This record gives sequence, structure tokens and C-alpha cells, in this order.
Amino acid sequence: MKRYSRAFATLALTTALALVGGFGCNDKPINTSQREEPLSHPTPIADKRIVYDEHLEDIAAVTGIRQAMVSGDILKIQVDVTNQRAKSTSFNYKFEWYDPQGMMIETPLSTWQQQTIEGHETVALTAVAPTPTAKDFKLKLQQSKTRLP
Repeated sequence: MKRYSRAFATLALTTALALVGGFGCNDKPINTSQREEPLSHPTPIADKRIVYDEHLEDIAAVTGIRQAMVSGDILKIQVDVTNQRAKSTSFNYKFEWYDPQGMMIETPLSTWQQQTIEGHETVALTAVAPTPTAKDFKLKLQQSKTRLP
């Protein structure tokens, strides 16, 4: 929970600095626009279902987690990940799914995926449970072996 709280505080500081122009040195600027008053109001939650590579915390900090049900009984997860650094990089991630008894559900969909993330960018990682029996998840993050130029 401490890691999530620190990541949330870092996101707030990063956002504040960006608003006052603190990130003028980005290699590739990113312009973002959104509604002044968003229609959605997600509630951030502290979570222990995220497993980090110890060297990844600045590159891929989890800054938000949301869940919903699709088709009435299938769990859908969206995790916001923010790059705390100014340079673009990449990381690997995978979702694992668990039944109500805590047993992992074997699925060919639980494979490592690579994600590129620009400096100070936030990306949403989304996954849908493989079966209605999946009631929980774990997201694993690791630094990518492939380095971007």
C-alpha cells in the first residue's frame, strides 16, 4: 500500500509541475486534452495485487486501478501506469486470473506483453477475465530487456 500511496503522491506532484511548465525538456512533447468537468469519477483504491520488478518503480508506477463487469459476469480490469521519467522506455506486463478459492486460472492469454511509454505519459493496461469464474487478478510488471534508442 505504501508503494501505491507514494506513486499517487508522485503523480500529483508530476501533474502539478507539468501544469506550471516544469517539464519543458521532454524529447517528444505530448499534448493532452480532456473535458473540464469529466463525466466519470473513478475512485482510486490501494491495492496489493501489483507485483513490481524493483528497478521499474520510476518507469511504470501504478497510479490507478478500476474494475467493471462485462456481459454481466466477466471481470474487466484497467490499471493506469505512469512513466515518472522524462525519456520514453518500455516494460513488460501480464495479468494473472484467480478463482474464488485463490487458485490461478491457467490461460494462454496470461503471457508477457510489451508496452512502450513516453516520458511522463500515463497508459491504461486493460484485461478481461478469461471466464466468469475469475474473481480476482494479479498484474505483474517487469523492466523490458529491449531498450529504446
